[in-house]
Amino acid sequence: MKDNWSLLVLCTVTAIDMLGYGIIVPILPFYAEALGASPIELAVIIAAFPLAQSISYALLGRLSDRFGRRRLIVVGLALSAVSYVAFGFASSFSTLLLSRVGAGFGAGTFAVLQALAADMTDDKQRTAAMGYIGASYGVGLMLGPALASLTSVLGYSATGLAAALLAIVGAALAGFCLPRSARRNDHRSSRQPLGLRAWIGAYASWPLSVVVIVYLITLPAFEGVMSMLALFLERRISLGVQDAGFLWAWAGLITILSRVAIGRWSARVDDKAIILGGLGLLSSGVALLATTTNFWFGLLAVLPFATGYGLVFPTLASLASKLADDDIKGSILGGFLFLGGGGRIVGPIVAGLAFERIGIDLPMLLAALSFVLAALVTLAVPRQVRVPSQA
Repeated sequence: MKDNWSLLVLCTVTAIDMLGYGIIVPILPFYAEALGASPIELAVIIAAFPLAQSISYALLGRLSDRFGRRRLIVVGLALSAVSYVAFGFASSFSTLLLSRVGAGFGAGTFAVLQALAADMTDDKQRTAAMGYIGASYGVGLMLGPALASLTSVLGYSATGLAAALLAIVGAALAGFCLPRSARRNDHRSSRQPLGLRAWIGAYASWPLSVVVIVYLITLPAFEGVMSMLALFLERRISLGVQDAGFLWAWAGLITILSRVAIGRWSARVDDKAIILGGLGLLSSGVALLATTTNFWFGLLAVLPFATGYGLVFPTLASLASKLADDDIKGSILGGFLFLGGGGRIVGPIVAGLAFERIGIDLPMLLAALSFVLAALVTLAVPRQVRVPSQA
């Protein structure tokens, strides 16, 4: 892959960014409780991050088309660093809430990182690059809680400062090690950021509209399964807390490995085939999970489910970037993730209602049907997509 150094820097920055997030999440409920937050206030604090992040995806992705990818990555990480310092020294609910809002806006850099990966790769390398970025994201999420267990011994302030230090290191790495002039998006573009009407028009155009529909079907279904899986397995096989933690770690490892494997597979098969294969694995994985009879069977069932997840979403992002003009890649990928924020809200709500009011198997059934529907829609994607101008 050309420009391996810059891609390695991108992956490292992504992992560092997610390490900071992963450090904070495990201690957040305890910190909020220590500050006197009620359960409702805790829910507000937790929800503030993904809400701000979804808005930031669209905003930073759009601005990066105008002001350059590297600059926005550094700005986002700097904002995260300031927010983590505020988190570490929060003395009230309002300060803690503000710190999570700021961190959420800073976390929108992931859309810019994806856009820069798209800038640095040609169409044959794009899917592999998105897989590596996604794998780095997963590595950060997996290692963050482990690091939190070490820093939390020194107190909440130490944890916040550790996350801030990681963000500063990521910002410095991006600022000094990403290319300055080799990529045209490191300079100010003469084109204005994509307006709302043009943005909607781009998503409505064929075949990008098909990719968006597949994403909007698949993501809520996946998030619905994940939100109810622990409760489902607790009811079905009496899954305990320790077993659940091991199960999530296993799923995370499989997801990371599958995203790394995309680099090899994308050289042999096209994006459409990878997405179809991933959706097939998701559907079969859900079916196996729904019939789980013991913990070891559950581990086996997670294998196709996590592999499918690892394959589908980086490939959808890659395909979306290939269908976007160079000047609006950030807007398209940022908007893609913004739309995903809605799916992360709708999916768990629908799954929760189905689980509680109808039956514990229904979320699994709905997800399996959704994955099959997404596969049928994917058939409308041409195998050789029309790639916009690369000039």
